Amino acid sequence: MWSFPSTNGLETRQFNAKEACFWLVWNQDVEGIPRTHHATAAMAREEAQRLAQLWPGKRFLVLMADSEFSVEGRIAKLFQGEGGGR
Repeated sequence: MWSFPSTNGLETRQFNAKEACFWLVWNQDVEGIPRTHHATAAMAREEAQRLAQLWPGKRFLVLMADSEFSVEGRIAKLFQGEGGGR
């Protein structure tokens, strides 16, 4: 268990649960974009390309989840994985 001091004096406890990282496709302008976790970067890129064809002129970003924070219990998790070409 690691702890990180914060600016408000509380500590954040971190449990490295070795959860697999995941990827999301994001666009700030198009409503109703599916919020699906993709197991690989390649799957997310394929979805981003599909969505870009449906909405020409819109940008779709592939994002990798790096960590998770939860206020209840002050728990933080680091996801395991690399962004790379997977």
